[in-house]
Amino acid sequence: MNYAQNTIPQIDKNSFGHIEAIKLSNYSFILKSSNSDFMNNFDSLKYDFSQIDWPSFWDLAIRNKINLIIYKNIIDSNLNTRLDCVSEAISTYTLSQQKKGLLLIYELIKVINVLEKSYINAIPYKGAILSQIIYGSPGLRVFDDLDIILPFIDYLKPKDTLLTIGYESPCYELLSPEQEQNFRDYFGEYVLVRSKESICIDVHRYLLGSGELTFPRKTPNFWNRLEPITIAGQEILTLSPHDLLLYLCMNALKDDWVILRYACDISGLIQSHPNLNWQKLQDESYNLKIDRIFHMSLLIVHQLLDTPIPNRVLQSAQQDYWAQLSANWIYRKYRGQLGQSKPIFFSGFLLKLIALKYGRDRLLYLSGIVTRFSKLAFVINYRDTNFIKLPSSLSFLYYIVRPIRFVVEHKMNLFKLLLK
Repeated sequence: MNYAQNTIPQIDKNSFGHIEAIKLSNYSFILKSSNSDFMNNFDSLKYDFSQIDWPSFWDLAIRNKINLIIYKNIIDSNLNTRLDCVSEAISTYTLSQQKKGLLLIYELIKVINVLEKSYINAIPYKGAILSQIIYGSPGLRVFDDLDIILPFIDYLKPKDTLLTIGYESPCYELLSPEQEQNFRDYFGEYVLVRSKESICIDVHRYLLGSGELTFPRKTPNFWNRLEPITIAGQEILTLSPHDLLLYLCMNALKDDWVILRYACDISGLIQSHPNLNWQKLQDESYNLKIDRIFHMSLLIVHQLLDTPIPNRVLQSAQQDYWAQLSANWIYRKYRGQLGQSKPIFFSGFLLKLIALKYGRDRLLYLSGIVTRFSKLAFVINYRDTNFIKLPSSLSFLYYIVRPIRFVVEHKMNLFKLLLK
């Protein structure tokens, strides 16, 4: 029995208010950057674009980090010449984001070359790589830093190698070498910064870090499936489209689908790679035990952005009651952002428990939360080092400073709690 179709109330798009329907329909259509029909069928649209509250629309786009692709499509369609919907402030802001993106791209190439000369295997992903793979240009996706992943054996090597080009790790300078090592090992990532240009590199050991929700440990196989792409004239190895799609689904869940860019990235990857092997994707998702997460993501982008999904894959996803329920939650969440209704109760914790299909994975997730919070209670961070400056020889005293700092910073909240 198809419980998803029989028991979950379907959302009626026609029930939207007039302006909300305009916003959502326009929003969904503009996001389809790879759709050649955008230019050809623009005049045939039935929506009155003149009634859109453009300042609110741009605010929404910027908060959801999809303003660059929307800006391009509006300019390409000549919509701005008809309605004057792009202000000078938006144009200036967009240009500054594109310039920053170009700076980061050339920095990424420089970093990869420096690491290669030291025989360090670093694979870039996210950010500029996603923009190139999905949208065909590194200037159409907002990103603020660089992300690289390395094999375990090379994980700590960039720290010393990148010192030669001005990178440092200020967050750990007051920790002892042993504390610093434990900190990096626990979190599965660390940050390198070049302060002069405000460039930040996140160095990863796992695709999703080592928090309570992680990619299954079988994913080292992706190292055998890397594919080259050309960005800024240089060929770089990165994740294959199949591995990237599964990663994007997991990453969206990890961050609770907080912004619409997650849906746009998944939809864009699917549309820009029409020859995806869907049977391979299905098999791999089952093998990694993330099939519900995969199905939920497909339902979200299909329902929200009309992303084309093969019928057999879509039917398989719709047969999972909890995947359909979770997808409807996310859809309503975005509806609330668009002003049609108040945001529903939306708990990232509850969403993850539902999306994790297998009992063992739920137990690992719950134990990960407990472990993470218990360890964070004893891991020294920048708040402790900023609270009082101690020399490295006395850094062990931060374990005593930490509870004192916590009480001082939260004394009012603790007092109110005691009163209750």
